[in-house]
Amino acid sequence: MRDTPIGTRMKNRDISTLLVLCIAGAMVIPAVTSMADITVVSVTEIPTLGGNSSGAWGVNNLGQVTGEADPESGSTHAFLWDATSGLIDLGGALPEFSGQINTRGLAINDSGQITGVAFHADGPDRDRLFYWEPSFGPGGMVSGIGGSTTLDSNSASKVSGNAISNNGKIGGAAELASLDGADRSFIITPMDTPENATVLFPPDSALFDMNNANDATGRGGQSESGPAHHAFLWLAGAASPVDLGTLGGSGAFDFSSGMGVNIGKDVVGQSGTADGNWEAFFVPFGGSMVSILPDTFDSKGRAISNNRMVVGTDESDRDPAAGTHSVAFLYDANSGLMIASDLDTLLPEDSGWSFYDAKDISPNGRFIVGTGNLDGNERGWRLEIMPPLIPGDANGDGVVDVADLGVVGANFNQIDTTFNQGNFNDDDITDVADLGILGANWTAAQGLSFTQNLHAVGATMVVPEPTTTAIFILGLACLGRRP
Repeated sequence: MRDTPIGTRMKNRDISTLLVLCIAGAMVIPAVTSMADITVVSVTEIPTLGGNSSGAWGVNNLGQVTGEADPESGSTHAFLWDATSGLIDLGGALPEFSGQINTRGLAINDSGQITGVAFHADGPDRDRLFYWEPSFGPGGMVSGIGGSTTLDSNSASKVSGNAISNNGKIGGAAELASLDGADRSFIITPMDTPENATVLFPPDSALFDMNNANDATGRGGQSESGPAHHAFLWLAGAASPVDLGTLGGSGAFDFSSGMGVNIGKDVVGQSGTADGNWEAFFVPFGGSMVSILPDTFDSKGRAISNNRMVVGTDESDRDPAAGTHSVAFLYDANSGLMIASDLDTLLPEDSGWSFYDAKDISPNGRFIVGTGNLDGNERGWRLEIMPPLIPGDANGDGVVDVADLGVVGANFNQIDTTFNQGNFNDDDITDVADLGILGANWTAAQGLSFTQNLHAVGATMVVPEPTTTAIFILGLACLGRRP
């Protein structure tokens, strides 16, 4: 296994600074909205299980990776990889079913819980969802759906687990015989009975990703019999999904698919265009679909981090006969600028790597994974980067939320503090000004507002009430101005 430290830096836009309201004529709080200096830290080879190849499909905030790897003999096995334990074989088949030929890990949450698919020798009609958690140990994968192989009173097939949130919910897709063989999206607690699954009903749909608030994206038909499929955003608890439309495609190109969603409910994926292309797209929450890679023949956005870094694949120039391959890209949706249309350009020329695709980025934006070629061998890879700092994000998880408010509270009025201790304006003290920066950058997707959480954690015990009120006004005003 090769783990290569890298010192490459790439600047894709200038630091922008937002000067916010002056409270009571005395306090000016700068809220830096973004800072897109990307530092590539290292690229790590994901080893095999003794065979010829490996591929990385999912990564969490800790840098743990899941995917598939070849054993010394036989077909591929799902795995967990981390820097401490190395590669853990999750097993090549589900013990409940016979005839499976290989397994693939597709998603992993911050507890190391993994879901994916066990492929069957008879074809996709008998594919099954699997679930694994660290307590199961090597080879301990189980069926992710307990009791039976159904999601309702009739049989299901082509069942896959495509996403798993930090609260342990699995999102996926299955073909239901009770609905004339139509695909349906579902959300289920691991190993729960099918009767307790939440089956989502955009016609002929498949769920491909889910954030930690259980908001989901995928693709759904516009009617039970209609040919068009559009990307959707299904907000947790909503009665129906939001149709995200297309990039203008018609006929065979009246199609789009959501492949990644972040905590801010932004969606990325692939859509047909009016010109007859397939292009990667980005949809800001509440906004319209825009192309990430205009005029590309075949590109797709695979995943989006909480700080709006998008990864994906461009297959436009892929031609095996000519010796050219698809490439991975990294895009900054905050600025609308492409950081790297080919991730290989961020690596030293002698790295030995050619990245074929980028399949996932961790929610905090620190880790990217995919598959590529290393010195002639197909290998999964993990790229570690230092993403832009989000003002107010003390714990670096890509979200400004109650956890960061707790950090500020724990260090309030302390001197010689750092950014990770709530000193966001670098003035050597964690104080009211830093609370203002946190409020101005509060992630709108949180269940409680900044002001509600401030009261909930008892911040009024340490901040004088008039100042707290001013911060409330400041936070709300600034949130209203965020793009």
